[in-house]
Amino acid sequence: MYKSYYIIALTIFISSFYFSQTVKEKLTINLIEDGILTIQGKNDKNKYYDPELINIQFDTVKTSSIYLDENFKILKFNLKKNNVEYNRDKLVVLFNSSFCETYILAIDSENNSYKLSGFSKNDLLYFINSIKKIFHDKSSKYVLTYLKDNIQEIDFDCIYKSLKNEKFDSRCIISCAEGIRSH
Repeated sequence: MYKSYYIIALTIFISSFYFSQTVKEKLTINLIEDGILTIQGKNDKNKYYDPELINIQFDTVKTSSIYLDENFKILKFNLKKNNVEYNRDKLVVLFNSSFCETYILAIDSENNSYKLSGFSKNDLLYFINSIKKIFHDKSSKYVLTYLKDNIQEIDFDCIYKSLKNEKFDSRCIISCAEGIRSH
């Protein structure tokens, strides 16, 4: 009987460790694919795309929703706050960012990712659609209000209005790597 408890506990521990590793790799891969993060050899200047070459630290965005906490990991990486560890004798890690330094990515329980801030595209509409599947009969407007009420670190109003009105140069959806026009 105790043997089955140990097996269950070990399985839960391993699966939570694996999910944690996949979340970290998913964030790193999204940063690499978006051209925000570049890993290259120090001597040969070859580019590498393996997320395991670096250890990236990030924060988890706090929500006030049990549903969101159970079904999504919302990650925030800040260039000034979070560290990136790597073998400095063999590698060089470069970041392409101009006007902002925070990137926010949501990952659902099926390992789908949604770029919400800082990236070259914004997946808010896909994120809302994913949440709507759980709420079945609720509108996009309801889900947007739900997100605004439960996640304080993202300006969902600005993102939604900018996407809806096709104002792709709005500061809330423009990529951190792009420059901001001064006039």
